[in-house]
Amino acid sequence: MSYNRLKILIHLPNNSGGKKNYFLSIKDQLKSAVHFSYCGSRGKNESIFNFIIRNFRDLSSFYGQVRDGQFDLVVINPTLDPKSFFRDSIFTLVAALMGQRVIIFWHGWRWAFERRVVRNMGFYFRMTYGRADAMIVLAQEFKDKILSYRYHGPVYLETTTIDHRFLNGSNAVSRRFVSTNKQTILFLSRVERAKGIYETIKCYSRLSSKYNIELQIAGTGSELDAVQHFVMQNNIDGVKFLGWITGDEKIKAYLNAQIYLLPSYSEGMPISLLEAMACGLPVITTRVGGIKDFFVQGKMGFLVQPKDELDLEQKLDLLLSDSKVRRQLGEYNWNYARESFSPYKISLRLEEIFAKSTHQARAATVNSSNDFST
Repeated sequence: MSYNRLKILIHLPNNSGGKKNYFLSIKDQLKSAVHFSYCGSRGKNESIFNFIIRNFRDLSSFYGQVRDGQFDLVVINPTLDPKSFFRDSIFTLVAALMGQRVIIFWHGWRWAFERRVVRNMGFYFRMTYGRADAMIVLAQEFKDKILSYRYHGPVYLETTTIDHRFLNGSNAVSRRFVSTNKQTILFLSRVERAKGIYETIKCYSRLSSKYNIELQIAGTGSELDAVQHFVMQNNIDGVKFLGWITGDEKIKAYLNAQIYLLPSYSEGMPISLLEAMACGLPVITTRVGGIKDFFVQGKMGFLVQPKDELDLEQKLDLLLSDSKVRRQLGEYNWNYARESFSPYKISLRLEEIFAKSTHQARAATVNSSNDFST
């Protein structure tokens, strides 16, 4: 499909999470002129007063950007959780009422919140998010649920991408198999209970008496202090907290590890998992979100059930005991990532979605005008 250069506003939370990294990784590959708009607390604790003032400023700034119709398309990036769902529904409504064409890109999905709240708010969903010209999701089950809310626009199934630096060079796999006396298990994600952090630590603790291993935990989150206290209280040795890491420091963490764990309770399409694969790591993760749409059990690693410590421990034990299996899985992941998660390939698909959305919206406007005049 041919199209003119589009001017796109991408609305994101103002933190250093996966949504922001996703668009930064493909920004230079996009032919469209991309501008960013941010909202959110920037990771700081706020008083109620500051919360209200900051949200008013975020919304006012966004309104100032969209009111003049200078953008061909606005892309809003919510997660189906209590904080993001309601906040980003307001931004969606404002953009739609200003006559902007809107795409909703769902990056994450909390099923407990969906069951308790969202499925009972169909009218609200249709009055806010339902005004979007199209939606993008990272898992088939998210698409099915969106359609069940009686959303009538196109819903595109996409994957996420990773920074091109994780795809460069051939030393990732070769370094992975250099013999080492100590094996490193890497958990790189937000440090939250729902990411399976406690199951990770407990399984590591039990296996540490059998193997010479260490656990590296990279990331920050609301559970970080509690997790550090849990490790100290239970005298668990060999756990290192790396804090928030990015760039070369993050790549180094992947290259120095032998196994990547992400036993999360719920996900969209976690970028850290794809980065680990691109760096030649075998992975253990859960059958949630977009992971189960592409993950090949036994070729990329192992899928376990969320919260199932026994299953997680057995799979981790298997990888720690067999270097040949680790190598086979790592090589497969390294090759698969280069074929599937290239920023260039994903940017081409997104450009197609952007072009279709603006074209369909223009066509609908013309048809509506013709019907009225008739």
